[in-house]
Amino acid sequence: ARIYQVQEHYEKLVSLCKQREARLLEVVTYQTYLNDTDEILLWLADMEKIVETEDLGKDEATAQLLLKKHKALEEEISGYEPMISGLKKQQDNLSSQDRLLAVTRERQDAIESKYSDIIQLAKQRRQLLVFAYSMFLLYREAGGVKSWILEKESLLATITAPEEYTDADVVERRFESFLPELETYEYRIEEVTDLGQQLIGKSHPKSDEIEDIIREIAELWETLNEHVEDKRIELISTISLQQFKNSIHYCVNWITCKAKALLAIQSGDVSNIDTKIRTVQLIEKELLLLQDKVAQLDTEVEKHARLSPDERAEITDSVNKVSQQWGELNNLLAEKKKQLEKTSYLRAFITDLDSFLLWEDEALTEVESKEVDVGIARVDLKIKQHNDIRAEIDTFSGKYHDLLATGEEMKEQRINGELWDGTVSEQNNNNGIKEKLSDMQEKWYQLEDSWDNRAKLLNQCRALQLFKRDVRLAENTLNKQDTVLEEMKSADVSPEVRIRKLETFEKLSVIADNKLDTLRKTANALIEDQHYESDQIREIIEALLKGTLRTVSALTKRRMPLTTLSDSRNSWRTAQSLLSG
Repeated sequence: ARIYQVQEHYEKLVSLCKQREARLLEVVTYQTYLNDTDEILLWLADMEKIVETEDLGKDEATAQLLLKKHKALEEEISGYEPMISGLKKQQDNLSSQDRLLAVTRERQDAIESKYSDIIQLAKQRRQLLVFAYSMFLLYREAGGVKSWILEKESLLATITAPEEYTDADVVERRFESFLPELETYEYRIEEVTDLGQQLIGKSHPKSDEIEDIIREIAELWETLNEHVEDKRIELISTISLQQFKNSIHYCVNWITCKAKALLAIQSGDVSNIDTKIRTVQLIEKELLLLQDKVAQLDTEVEKHARLSPDERAEITDSVNKVSQQWGELNNLLAEKKKQLEKTSYLRAFITDLDSFLLWEDEALTEVESKEVDVGIARVDLKIKQHNDIRAEIDTFSGKYHDLLATGEEMKEQRINGELWDGTVSEQNNNNGIKEKLSDMQEKWYQLEDSWDNRAKLLNQCRALQLFKRDVRLAENTLNKQDTVLEEMKSADVSPEVRIRKLETFEKLSVIADNKLDTLRKTANALIEDQHYESDQIREIIEALLKGTLRTVSALTKRRMPLTTLSDSRNSWRTAQSLLSG
């Protein structure tokens, strides 16, 4: 029994040992848990101090640095989440006795609550740091924009309207270079406004201040734009007025210059008349180009006078002066054109008259020629050429009468003082137009007479050539008659042949008599017409008549015996015919 009792005590002791060992292990675990909670609570206390600090930086750089550090802090806090979760698991692994202790529950709840609070505080601090950084950024951007606007206001104030037109270009370029910079910088205003609106939209604690900043920037920007617009209007008005005055000055100078050029043209002098006409035409084209500019002055004078009331009188008087000078210049141009037209008309008439006189001289040289030719064909060619001259004279007849009529008209206008108007120079007045017209008439009459005389000469020359040709033909017939007579003298010629030759001779005699009669009439007509070779014609016809008389005398001597023989032969032939019949 004692052994059983000891055994029982031993087993009980072993059981107690095991229970103590288990309890000791639970205590160790619990102590570990407590140590871990102490460390976490200490870490949470440190983190709480950090996230609860009110230091948000003093400028953009420090705010940005704090934001960077806070980001690392948030990463660290997030990194503790596994430890908090592990601590929860440790609590679950505690003995029920330790786990149910009030201190255990309180610690666990405190850690979880504190950790959750720290996370929220960290988020809040991060937002505050973001707000602070954004605010510092807004301060910087708004300050930069404000400084830039004030700087441009100062610069704009230095851009003043030019007093002289020569400075207008410089001022205009300065102002125009300012405008693109203004347009380019507008995006900065939009950025500041957008940044401020975003902060207000996120309920920034300094929303009122942000609204004041946005409002101030907007007002400064609006004021700058208004000043720019005012300056633009001022410059446009001033420069436009300067340009208007410069246009007036330009027109006055141009009109004066062209008036001098027109006055310098000696419109009554026919020398270089084409150059003078081209000069006037060029000035006229330039006047057409300037006409719009002068009309524009009249159109704009009221506008500039209204914009610059102090200078109304000066502007109006200047434009009136331009209008007056413009009218005088146009009148001067019209007068010069009229004078040059008259001078050009005179020059053209003189040129035509000189050309006609030259033609008359050439034609007279042709028709006054005493040259004649030998040979009908060559004489006919000269007659044709002479008739061509006649046709040319007839063609120029209209020109001749036109020149005469124009000369008479110019004479009348000269007497009435209507053509020259006192503008033709004395040199041109002594052109010898009257003498040339008289010379033209004299040469025209001479040309007519000379043509008729040469036509008569050429016709007489042709008649002489025809006469000589017919004389040669008549002489040839007489020669043939002489040949026949010589043949009839020969003893070897039979009576029948002699009779036939006699018949031939008589036929030639009839022809010769007709030709001779015609030649005699032609010669008498030429002599009566006072042919320039009348003596020669008389000698030729007398010689021809003498030759004819010799031939007739010889024929008479041979005709009687040949006639008797011919009659006997004819009777014998008739008898033979009757007998044979």
